[in-house]
Amino acid sequence: MALYRTEGVILRNQLLGEADRIVTIYTRERGKVRAVARGARRPRNRFVGSSQPFTLADFLIFDNKGLDNISQIEIKESFAELRNDLGLMARASYLAELLCQVMEEEEANPEIYKLLVACYYLLLEAKNSPSVDPDSVLCLYEAQLLKFLGYAPLLDGCVGCHAPLDARAYTFYPSLGGVLCDACRDKGTRPESPGIKVSKGTIETLKYLLNCDPGKLRNFRMSRSTKVELQQVLRSHIDFRLEVPLKSRNFLEHFLG
Repeated sequence: MALYRTEGVILRNQLLGEADRIVTIYTRERGKVRAVARGARRPRNRFVGSSQPFTLADFLIFDNKGLDNISQIEIKESFAELRNDLGLMARASYLAELLCQVMEEEEANPEIYKLLVACYYLLLEAKNSPSVDPDSVLCLYEAQLLKFLGYAPLLDGCVGCHAPLDARAYTFYPSLGGVLCDACRDKGTRPESPGIKVSKGTIETLKYLLNCDPGKLRNFRMSRSTKVELQQVLRSHIDFRLEVPLKSRNFLEHFLG
């Protein structure tokens, strides 16, 4: 068995047998890996606290042919406050579940790793500071995750006629990956799936979020209407590419609004 050390964030854990946990970790060097934390459900076991979701840590792991085995966890940031706040826990869980769904095992992407860690720190900051809007953190995460996966929405012009975006409103179609101007929509260029009406302001906000440093979300604000349109665009774009619905999204939309 080979032994490797890696930094990572715990995305989820599952019960295994009577005392163990299978821990899914998104690591900086190896991408998504699954490993067993032996005895993690026993009250006095050394992995009880360190194998919780959202934990950022250095991991020492035995590489097996089947499931890897965790030998050591050194916590760098527990993000315990995210687990103790219902709204922040729901948002942090959504970031984790989305990443679990879109990434294959051992598919490393340093940019996505840095994005995940930065967004968890921003959510932690949002608990104690009104300068960070947690919903904006989710929008930035969704937008940049799509970009790093190669699925960023096309926003430089109408996907039908390629004309520059100079009108006040457009219609976004997930199956096209971009927006149509009214002329192309009325000519029948649109697909059968329903589109989402979006303002030019929402498009400009999305362009900003696709490329801005996460730290610039401090004191960033958008109107309620822009936020609603942006969430509809990003989540419909994500849903078009996912095979299964996200449970954490359902909780966010139906219980937190």
